[in-house]
Amino acid sequence: MAWRAREATVLLVDVGSSMQEAFAISDDKKKVSRAYMAIELAKIFLQHKLFFSPKHEVGVVMFGTSETSNELQEEDQYQHVFVDRGGKMDVPDVDALRSLSKPPAAGERSDPVDALIVALDLIAKRTGALNYEKHIRLLTDHSLQGEDPDLLQCIEQLEAKNVKLTVSLVGSGQGSVWPSLAKSSAQVEIASLGDFAAESRLSVKQVELGQGQIATHNLRRHADPSWYLRKVNSSAISNPEEAVQARSGDS
Repeated sequence: MAWRAREATVLLVDVGSSMQEAFAISDDKKKVSRAYMAIELAKIFLQHKLFFSPKHEVGVVMFGTSETSNELQEEDQYQHVFVDRGGKMDVPDVDALRSLSKPPAAGERSDPVDALIVALDLIAKRTGALNYEKHIRLLTDHSLQGEDPDLLQCIEQLEAKNVKLTVSLVGSGQGSVWPSLAKSSAQVEIASLGDFAAESRLSVKQVELGQGQIATHNLRRHADPSWYLRKVNSSAISNPEEAVQARSGDS
């Protein structure tokens, strides 16, 4: 009898300087930043795992943070990369949701290649040679134009260690290198923000999001999938304590 592989995902969230730019403007004239959008989607992912895949291990890595905290950091390398949850990967819990609700100070220079190397190191150390389905979900506005040798080495590591990388661009991503990488490597794929949100929906009800855009939303420039899911789904809970109480009540 073959044992089913365990699952491990690293959420790689860009909160750097460019991610502080407006993603959308709400009806009450408030700016919704790209970083806010990325963090909200990460929270939805964690909530989904907490309710429906409680054994799915999750790590959270933010880059572009003021603080640096990762096992690879040196004086001039892997700076502004913060491994949340005390530097560990584990099953989703209230503390993980709480940490995303109060993320570290951000807005610094962000390097997605440094962050990807840290994420690969984190997931490799956690899974080792064990039977895991391994995944990195990258939320960024970086297009990474041109070929970066370090990035190409990361792609080689993804293929060697059988880790899937899904990139969701929080912005236009014009001239991005990611689509060409997705064509050249089976381990790289592109997912719209709408697809990301739909995969993490908090009920069995079908949610249709076309390229992240919905006609009935409160944002003028782009759809906010997290807001939409909260509206159509009564089980989407933003408060971590409420999430645990609701889950306990269902058991």
